[in-house]
Amino acid sequence: MSAKIVYGMMRDGEEKAISDLVSRVFSEFVAPGYTSEGIDTFMAYTEPDAIDLRSLLGHNFVLTAKAGGLIVGAIEVRGHEHICLLFVDKEYQRRGIARELIRRAIVKCSKRRGFEYLSVNASPFAVPVYARLGFVQTDKEQLQDGIRYIPMLLVCK
Repeated sequence: MSAKIVYGMMRDGEEKAISDLVSRVFSEFVAPGYTSEGIDTFMAYTEPDAIDLRSLLGHNFVLTAKAGGLIVGAIEVRGHEHICLLFVDKEYQRRGIARELIRRAIVKCSKRRGFEYLSVNASPFAVPVYARLGFVQTDKEQLQDGIRYIPMLLVCK
């Protein structure tokens, strides 16, 4: 766990490792507050082929955090303005990895004209994490396809 964290863009073939990380962390921390419909919806969204397709189509980009060559964190951003996924392995949480992934995502997004904010639909579990990172709640809890979330925003300009 003391390995240096290395950040970078997702590489071809890393989709499964990212999917496995997201699934593992989601199952422990987020899924207990979801219905079976929400869990199924989320798991379908995070399948390796789905992550790969979104990246290939150019709609989204994924940044990773690796320790000793293993992916321990990942962020997926859609349209250079919305965080779709942000997960950090349990053993690496509270070490600044999520903060650094967001910082690097902002740097990448800021190269796009008109970039002003990052939004996220945070799970109830993740709201305090995003709040510590500077995000503010913009609406009440929502429910869509079994997914519970709270809209949040980080002004970046």
